[in-house]
Amino acid sequence: MIKIAVVKIGNIGVAPLFEFLFDERAERVNFNIRVFGSGSKMSGESLDANINDLVKWEHDLTILITPNASLQHCINLIETLRETKIPLIVISDSPSLKVVDDLKNKNVGYIIVTADPMIGARREFLDPTEMTVFNADIIKLLAGTGVFRYIVKIIDGVIEKLEKGVVDLPFIIIDSSFLLENPPFNNSYANAKAVAAFKMAELVGKINHEACFKIQNWEKYTILTAAAHELLSAAAKLINELRDMLKSADILLREPHDADGRLLSKTKLLEKPE
Repeated sequence: MIKIAVVKIGNIGVAPLFEFLFDERAERVNFNIRVFGSGSKMSGESLDANINDLVKWEHDLTILITPNASLQHCINLIETLRETKIPLIVISDSPSLKVVDDLKNKNVGYIIVTADPMIGARREFLDPTEMTVFNADIIKLLAGTGVFRYIVKIIDGVIEKLEKGVVDLPFIIIDSSFLLENPPFNNSYANAKAVAAFKMAELVGKINHEACFKIQNWEKYTILTAAAHELLSAAAKLINELRDMLKSADILLREPHDADGRLLSKTKLLEKPE
């Protein structure tokens, strides 16, 4: 059995349901996941305590999920995790593109998702409800564009190699070019909608970065953060459209895990996955 430690510091859209992607029906028998986290804060006593627990737990793979792995406290954490000599994969968003070469040189695997945008974290705009709606929209977008499916296949591949005693870490950037080279659907218009939604989410990140870090006038940054969240909402609606398109043709791909960890596949609703 492969044991995986998932460390979540801060939050991005990949994080909330990550561990459930690999055992969606709670019957998989070939691996065990334990989650360590610090909540919304990216440093402090809670994180230190969780890392101490992680180091004491014998496991085969560590996955760190965090926004902006280029920040100094993230770099320090990565070094701490490297000291365990356990294979490490960082999953992050666009700001981490600055350190991918460094990660690769240190043999730290990575999956960077450029359509996992920063939230509009301004007090004049963001409250618990807005935060939840934003994350619901980005989770829908990452699922509906096939990003989660790609991540599942990447990590499942790592697990399969680890079962054979082989360490084979990913060094992958999932951006709009990746979607064009690896179209998620067998329908051109669905793929077009997926790319459109993906690019809209990339723009959301850029707008919110400007609103949170560059603009000081509170009225202007409040409008900008609202605009970014409206853009993500529109992108999520494209996901509904493309899924309805695939459903109407009865070609919506489903890939459930078998109990032994294998990915099965089906496209028609009334057929068994194989």
